[in-house]
Amino acid sequence: MFGFDKMFDFNRDGKLDSWERAAQFQFMDEMMKDDEKSILDDDDEIDTFADAGLDYDELEFMDP
Repeated sequence: MFGFDKMFDFNRDGKLDSWERAAQFQFMDEMMKDDEKSILDDDDEIDTFADAGLDYDELEFMDP
């Protein structure tokens, strides 16, 4: 059993049953959706700055 699997071994029997595997899959699926959403949000923000003629990377280093 891997370290990450231990987090989903709710009954601590040393193996994952079907319900525990489903919980693990659900968790991983939600994590991937969150990553995908944040990537898309960053792209939208960069496009907005580019449309205004500003460089997003340079703005990160500027003082408010």
